[in-house]
Amino acid sequence: MTGGSGFIGGRLIERLVSEGRQVRALARSPAAAERVAALGAEPVRGELAEVSAMRAGAEGCDWAFHAAATVGDWGMPEEFERGNVTGTRNALEACTQAVLTEAQQTAGSTPGESAAAQSPYTAEELRAYLGGNATTLRATAGAPYAEIAATLDRLSEEIEEHVRDLQRLEQRLTVLEEKMLAVARASQTEEHLLKIRQDLDADLRPYRSKMSAPQLAMLEKQYLERRLLERQGLPRLSLFYMR
Repeated sequence: MTGGSGFIGGRLIERLVSEGRQVRALARSPAAAERVAALGAEPVRGELAEVSAMRAGAEGCDWAFHAAATVGDWGMPEEFERGNVTGTRNALEACTQAVLTEAQQTAGSTPGESAAAQSPYTAEELRAYLGGNATTLRATAGAPYAEIAATLDRLSEEIEEHVRDLQRLEQRLTVLEEKMLAVARASQTEEHLLKIRQDLDADLRPYRSKMSAPQLAMLEKQYLERRLLERQGLPRLSLFYMR
């Protein structure tokens, strides 16, 4: 799904999720990733200009929905060209590549383009991201997070292997972030956790009648996690937060 954080794409995600379907949605920013995740979709970091990101998101999917577009009453022609023509062409190319790869794998052959060449990040960028997060953990969080920081350092040292399989790397980072959040949660006092819950209830009160139970549960989880991370100065580990 492209355009999942927009009005039409968002409603489409809601419909698909309500039918029990698993949805992946392209997200070009952390804010967009949070919006589509709150709707029940799995965010895929990237934008319409990045065929490789859309190709990775399309892997294993049965259907593709292109709901992203540049809209407005006025603007530069090249902006509309880039958003509506080039973006649509890239989405079609990504789907074509995904189908070709699936066909080749089914036939027992391997795609001509390596996974490393398709990666939206270089090994150097990934190494800097992982190493920077490890440094931040040691500097701001201290001993309770030393094991997580050591694992990030090890992943950084082995980055040439992980750059070939970003999905697996993201799974490792998700596990590490869950461990980090568990440590952060255990270190909070009951009073502080109660204050976070009260703030959450106040912020969500106007929206509770407009959102489904799964959407509310996802939003509550994201809110609580963000407050815990902000309070202790902890970094987000997911690749979605790479700059």
